[in-house]
Amino acid sequence: MIKKKTGKTSLFFLVVIILFVLAATKIIVSNRLATFGQRLSQIDQEKIILKKEKSSLEGKIYQLSGLDNIYRRAEELGFVQTNSIVYFNREVPVALR
Repeated sequence: MIKKKTGKTSLFFLVVIILFVLAATKIIVSNRLATFGQRLSQIDQEKIILKKEKSSLEGKIYQLSGLDNIYRRAEELGFVQTNSIVYFNREVPVALR
């Protein structure tokens, strides 16, 4: 009879330990899921912000690369528009060999 009680009590303790491990595992997994969800939400917010910034920067690129802006910038740097075109004759050597 003593052996039956020890077998039942050891089985009971084994079940209690398994339940404790499963409960702890559930808590850990739930905590990680919550943390990952929060991090995913932050990443989504950063993605939205970066998309807006990208759109704004693309607009600035289009604005700065427009012909009017390039023409104005060339004038500021001292470039002038000319109507005379000079062609170089290929028959005349540039350097002597």
